[in-house]
Amino acid sequence: MENYEKDLKENEKRNEKFLKVFEDWLKEKNLSPKTIKNHLSNADFYINDYLTYYEVTKMEEGLSSVDSFFTIGSLENVHGHQLIPLKQQQLVLKSFINV
Repeated sequence: MENYEKDLKENEKRNEKFLKVFEDWLKEKNLSPKTIKNHLSNADFYINDYLTYYEVTKMEEGLSSVDSFFTIGSLENVHGHQLIPLKQQQLVLKSFINV
């Protein structure tokens, strides 16, 4: 458990860089602060919660897990998190991955 916690913290720190790049890209698109916040929250959930639920998986390695993420159901409530509708979540992750 100690290694998991250590790896998790290192991974979250590493993911901050990816989220910052995504945030800058969203700002360049002139999205509202509320939309940017929502998109960042959903990208953060995918890379820092979903990909690390059982074991720490780096963002690049987790790209192959996107399909399974969307087969969970409506994605309205995953691990206790309220998420945006499926189509919007797909657009967020597609944008995040392509940035």
